[in-house]
Amino acid sequence: MLSTVLLGLLTVTQASNHLASFKSFDSADRECSRYLGHQHRCAVRCRGLLTRFLNRTSEFPTAVIERFYEPGEDDYLYRSRTVQCLRDVRALNSCEQVRRSVQCYDGEFGTVDRDALRFFPFTDVQHLRVLRECEAILRERLTESCLLR
Repeated sequence: MLSTVLLGLLTVTQASNHLASFKSFDSADRECSRYLGHQHRCAVRCRGLLTRFLNRTSEFPTAVIERFYEPGEDDYLYRSRTVQCLRDVRALNSCEQVRRSVQCYDGEFGTVDRDALRFFPFTDVQHLRVLRECEAILRERLTESCLLR
């Protein structure tokens, strides 16, 4: 029950304060080109950081990248092929490592939808903010409930 209330409040809080963020691969690439210039060797890594399919400590995509891909309906081996491809990736620097890792998804996981807006996860700071806002709302509602009794 409490988890349902928190989820509902989280959704309302996100919508009302515009905390939920959505990006497409193409919009992230445009943003990266503003930061780095066109044809920059770290453009794919920049995209990964902006859409949070990469975190700052890893050179391999997290499960978040899967939101941008649609596996084939009859393809039951896409995940194992992608994992095997990722195991074989070797590179001298993090930008090349990320670029080659994303190529595994492009070639093995499914079709990428570059225009579709996808939710990307909150940062730890954003999570904490949402949690504090939910706590304040629940405290306010509890106080109101007690006063009405």
